[in-house]
Amino acid sequence: MACLLSVPVGIVTAVRFPEYAEASETVDTPGPVFAMNLVLIGMVLVLLAVYQGLCVAMWGATIGKRAMRLRVVRVADGGAVGWSQAAGRAGATLLFSVVPVLGHLDLGWAFRDKPNRQTLHDKLAGTVVVRVDRASPYGPRVHFTG
Repeated sequence: MACLLSVPVGIVTAVRFPEYAEASETVDTPGPVFAMNLVLIGMVLVLLAVYQGLCVAMWGATIGKRAMRLRVVRVADGGAVGWSQAAGRAGATLLFSVVPVLGHLDLGWAFRDKPNRQTLHDKLAGTVVVRVDRASPYGPRVHFTG
């Protein structure tokens, strides 16, 4: 995710601060553009983690999950996710998105995990993503074998 964010952040930096874009940088001495990009990417990643944690704690799903009729619930009893679990899940997602190999391992784990298809950040937080009934966006859960 950090690699995907570096392109738009670089464009914003070049447009907003053209004097930095013209600065010469070498591999040995990264300049102000590199530092500014790292700061902006870090801020975006933290904001995404906060957004995800708040949405999951308050509504059980982010906007995208709600549109797809998915919800994050506790593995133990299928109940609503609390603040600490949502923060742990968001923090693990943030960690896995920053460390290159862990990000791929996190998402790839869902293909190996049977029967719930949990990612590693879901396993660490004790949560699972479930499909909800079509009649009600927050109706009874289905496809959960926990």
